[in-house]
Amino acid sequence: MIINRKIKQRLQASAPQPKDHEIFMADTIRQINLMPSPESELQKSLKRYKLMERLTLRMDAFRWVMLSGTGSAVIGYVMFSNYDVIASHLITLLHMLP
Repeated sequence: MIINRKIKQRLQASAPQPKDHEIFMADTIRQINLMPSPESELQKSLKRYKLMERLTLRMDAFRWVMLSGTGSAVIGYVMFSNYDVIASHLITLLHMLP
C-alpha cells in the first residue's frame, strides 16, 4: 500500500499542468459527449416492439406448421380407414370414362 501511495504521489507531482484550462475542459466535454448515452424510453419500447413482433411471427409459423401437419394426418387417417370405399369409387369413375 505504501508503495502504491508513493508511486501515485510521484506521478501526480510529475504530471504536466494544463496551461489552457478552457481548451482542456472543452476537449474533455467533447469526449464525454461522444460517449454513448443510456437508452431512452422510445428506444426501449421499440426494442420491446421488435421482440414482440418476432415472437408473433414465430408463433404464427408454428401454428401453421401444426395446422398443416394435423390436417395431413387427418386426411391420411381418413384415406387409410376408408381405402376400400375410395378405391371402389375410383374404379367406378374410371369405368365411366371412355
